[in-house]
Amino acid sequence: TSGDVLVAMAQIHLNNYLRYNAGVNLQTIAETCASNQKTMAERNQMLFLVMDRQIQTSVLKLMGEDEDMTFLPVEQHILGLGSNESISRVTYNYKAFVSFMFRCYDDV
Repeated sequence: TSGDVLVAMAQIHLNNYLRYNAGVNLQTIAETCASNQKTMAERNQMLFLVMDRQIQTSVLKLMGEDEDMTFLPVEQHILGLGSNESISRVTYNYKAFVSFMFRCYDDV
């Protein structure tokens, strides 16, 4: 294959993000996120994997399938990313946003 993997992963993530915000069927988004996360993991694109996981968590919660608001541990997100402060900041902010939206204040 040829092309820039980073740009491809960014496009995949952007597609999921826009579908989520546009109100596409939640089951479709959940399936697409799961499939895309496998692709991201195969290509070791942890940054986009973390961001896509956040969308999937919101979708599953909206579908009523994620009762306990489980997030991958933040340490596991950062593993492989080195000391990337921006991804940890995004992760914490998104966790706070989802907890606020679903009134799970103990999770923050």
